[in-house]
Amino acid sequence: MSDATGSTPPGWYPDPHGSGGQRYWDGTQWTDNVQGGAAAAPAYGAAGGAATYGASGGDIDPRSGLAYANPGQRFLAYLIDGAIIFVGYIVTWILAIVLGAISDALGGLMLLVGYLVVIGLSLVMIVLGLGGPLGQTPGKHLMGIKVVGPSAGPIGAGKAFVRWIGYLLNSIVCGLPIGFLWILFDKEKRGWHDMIAGTRVVVAPPGPKSLGYWFGNFRG
Repeated sequence: MSDATGSTPPGWYPDPHGSGGQRYWDGTQWTDNVQGGAAAAPAYGAAGGAATYGASGGDIDPRSGLAYANPGQRFLAYLIDGAIIFVGYIVTWILAIVLGAISDALGGLMLLVGYLVVIGLSLVMIVLGLGGPLGQTPGKHLMGIKVVGPSAGPIGAGKAFVRWIGYLLNSIVCGLPIGFLWILFDKEKRGWHDMIAGTRVVVAPPGPKSLGYWFGNFRG
């Protein structure tokens, strides 16, 4: 596996870096996730750095060997993503006011464009972003967390879309965000959208964190 290519499925393989253990291949590149061997490193985000990659139980995802993202990280990521979408809508709303002073038809058209911008940004960030190699929306990227699938690798656009539908279902019970609050009680810190899509949110290995980096790399 030292000559792994993008055609090799995600999984644990003998570490080509010589640790004597196994290193996780995410389908496109070797990650920092190592289990066993002399070079096994602490799990990112784990308290005190005591847990190792591949450790099971507690707050560590046994599939990826990474710590589960905490609710605070996920909430802040959600706010960042929401702010980006809100800014896009506000820009079109201002244009609608300006153009509306010229023509009611133009103003109404820009309001329609505003709604399309909201939907478009949501799809780009959630479906393409989470479905891409980073497994992150801009907010998750800045918070240093990512979404992984059952194999601990990228979830793909299809599963990301299913997860987006799960977002809509999270508040279906009495209009309350019960699906999101489920994160507080689930041992794997999953919301209903995670359960529906079979995903988990974990702390990403250290790396560049900027909106410029995300926009340049979210599709690989």
